Amino acid sequence: MHGAYALAVAGQGEAFFVAGVDYGVDLVSARDAGVNMAVSRLIDVPLANGGMERVFATRRFDREGAPKYT
Repeated sequence: MHGAYALAVAGQGEAFFVAGVDYGVDLVSARDAGVNMAVSRLIDVPLANGGMERVFATRRFDREGAPKYT
């Protein structure tokens, strides 16, 4: 996974599975719209407290060879 990615993480108090829901909604929406979705995946990241955070990562298609927008 190289390049720029947008990450979606659960907010404070949200459940572990929220990133998976985001991922699923994006997949279904892209399919229903007839478009190809950018390279995306769920990543489980270990936390310092021994817990786990699930992150939804999707490749930024708008930054190919372009300067970073802020």
